[in-house]
Amino acid sequence: MQRVGADPGVCMGSGLCEHIAPTHFRLENGAVRLIEETVAPDRLADVAEAVDACPTRALRLLAGP
Repeated sequence: MQRVGADPGVCMGSGLCEHIAPTHFRLENGAVRLIEETVAPDRLADVAEAVDACPTRALRLLAGP
């Protein structure tokens, strides 16, 4: 299973991640907060789309556990 990482210090608060993959991301005080680090296979497409859509590259997919 893959994992996802987020860097709130780089986030500009666009909200795309929360819109695309609300099971994994939330915006709090204008920055991303990771809800769930582990990405189940059935959620991988949404999380990968959110990572690709992030305008500041504050999100990243990580290998394995």
